[in-house]
Order: sequence, then C-alpha cells, then structure tokens
Amino acid sequence: MARCVVAGKEVDVIDGKNLRRLALAYKVPIITTVAGAKATTSALAGMQKGPLHQVPLQDYFPEAAERSTVEFKIVG
Repeated sequence: MARCVVAGKEVDVIDGKNLRRLALAYKVPIITTVAGAKATTSALAGMQKGPLHQVPLQDYFPEAAERSTVEFKIVG
C-alpha cells in the first residue's frame, strides 16, 4: 500500500503521477489523502477482527427507500 501526498510543486506533481501509474501497473493500492489513509487503516483493522457483513443503505433509511422509485426508459 502506498500513500502519496504532493506539495503542489511541479516536480512533486510529476513524481506523484509516476507513483500512481506504477501503483496501478503493479496493482498496489494507493491512498492520496490523510482521510483516505485513516479510513483504510480502520477498515483493515476491522477485517482482522472477523468477516465483514454488507448492509444495504436502505436498511438504515427505510423511509427513503419506500419513497424512491427508479424508472428506466430505453430510447432509440
């Protein structure tokens, strides 16, 4: 896993771009913000405690799910 933060200087931008390309090429996760790094470490720690269980967002907000309708229309 790599964390990449740039200061905004031209050389930093070029280096950051190259690091992101290498990470993608070698399938290495890359995190570009401190908030993302914190979220990732929290998720990894949670995974070590046991299996994760997915919960649909609608389970947290059932009233919104009942109001929401989606219609698909094929045009052409």
